[in-house]
Amino acid sequence: MDQPKAAGDLGWFGKGKMVEPFENAAFGASTTGVINRLVESQFGFHIIKVTETVNNSIFDIATSKRIITPSETTRNKAFRKADFFASSSSNYAEFTENAAKDSLKYFLQKTLSKNDRNFNEVDNARQVIQWVFKEEDTGGVSDVIELDNNYIIASLTKITEEGTATLADVKSQLEPKVKKNEKKADIIVEKLGKAEGSLEELKSNYGNDANIYTSSDLKISANSLPTVGFAPIAIGAAFSLEPGQKSNIVREENGILIIEMVNFTKAPDIADYTPYKAQIEQRVSGRVSFDAAEAIKKFADIKDNRYRFF
Repeated sequence: MDQPKAAGDLGWFGKGKMVEPFENAAFGASTTGVINRLVESQFGFHIIKVTETVNNSIFDIATSKRIITPSETTRNKAFRKADFFASSSSNYAEFTENAAKDSLKYFLQKTLSKNDRNFNEVDNARQVIQWVFKEEDTGGVSDVIELDNNYIIASLTKITEEGTATLADVKSQLEPKVKKNEKKADIIVEKLGKAEGSLEELKSNYGNDANIYTSSDLKISANSLPTVGFAPIAIGAAFSLEPGQKSNIVREENGILIIEMVNFTKAPDIADYTPYKAQIEQRVSGRVSFDAAEAIKKFADIKDNRYRFF
């Protein structure tokens, strides 16, 4: 005679997981406890204890979004404060002094172009930029300018005349970068030593920061190298080499390079220049209208002041 076997706690299960007689009995129970009959299936007889009955409750789940916007009272209070600040600041010195009194932070935008639309983290700030380029004197302070949910007061600190920037104007931006790059280059050159041996040997001696790249279609008219970027000095050095010859150390803005000429393909003589002539004529003729319009603008001495209004 077979002995009864205890299956233990089956845990939670859904419909379709058990054989039909077992499932019907389990899901048909209306109360918890032992079902008061044996349930027969192809696996034998079962004594079933229901620990939790089916819950057929249906829940509606919804997401509620609430956009918090400033009330008219809040906006009016902010505007009055901004308007008082603007009216009591007649120049840049008073602007900074009043900001310090009210513990207000102000941000400096070093450069602005007449067609810019944003500055710092302020988007759609065209009204502010228009005011800047209409202002004729440095130190002036604007009225309150409303942008979306912001009230902005601007002050013009410097006017840069149109043209090429002087070294004094850009020195503070260039000097740290140049010094940093030059220092890095000196360290790399020193580590490379006399750059003797094959490229593979140099790479192995230098370490993981060194890489070897190959360019199979380098032309003398190019000004950049794959994976390097703008590198006219390196390209000039490459075309001064004979096949199998390696260059000295070349300093470029984007890195330190040593170039080896693997193979040099001399351009064949051209018997017929007609196709090249046609290409140049087509390219030039396509620019005639544009160049003519630019020439008219240049010699007509017309100034484009649309930025003042749009």
